[in-house]
Amino acid sequence: MNQPQIAKTTFNDITPELVSSLRLKPIKQALMLEAAVNMFMQHGYNAARMDAIGDAAGVSYATLYKYFPNKEVLFEAAVEHLTTQLFENWKAKPPPVDLEKGLRYMANTYIELVSEPRLVALVRMVIAQINVFPHLGPKLLIEVRSRFIAVTEAWMQMQVERGTLRKIDIRYARTEFIAVLAEAFLWPQMFLIKALPTGREAEAIIEKSVEEFLAH
Repeated sequence: MNQPQIAKTTFNDITPELVSSLRLKPIKQALMLEAAVNMFMQHGYNAARMDAIGDAAGVSYATLYKYFPNKEVLFEAAVEHLTTQLFENWKAKPPPVDLEKGLRYMANTYIELVSEPRLVALVRMVIAQINVFPHLGPKLLIEVRSRFIAVTEAWMQMQVERGTLRKIDIRYARTEFIAVLAEAFLWPQMFLIKALPTGREAEAIIEKSVEEFLAH
């Protein structure tokens, strides 16, 4: 049985138009995802419309559906886009090498991340749509935690290797360090329990988490 012939792109087939088209694809996709994030944030999942997202991104309805065949697929992609974006910004600024400065830096960074309005709104939206996306809640939790954990534990391991931190169970130490911050800054936001600590109160909580970590 003859196998179908697959057309191959040769050097002569590579035109400026083709190169331009290939370069534009990631840009178009990013524009659509940014528009989707903003639309979901403003209107919620149910009220957000595909045509409005396409208009906001400056692309046709057909182009939007070419990349994202339905709103469910677009929403999942928007969730991943936003979490990646937030953590890439953080990874670009590694914690200071100094032990205490590094701990304070990570505490402040954690608070900034969990207080980021778009991330907070996104998590609440995923919780609200748990019946539509039963797998997305665990996936989001794993992705967000794993990205933060990877950087935090790598930094702690580096401190152990430098001799500035005694040999410890890094996973347990990281969990204990973050637990104090999560109780004060993460869970109250997720469930609108109470106003977040600010100013001296917030600084005192950070100092407590650093002191307790160093005391172990």
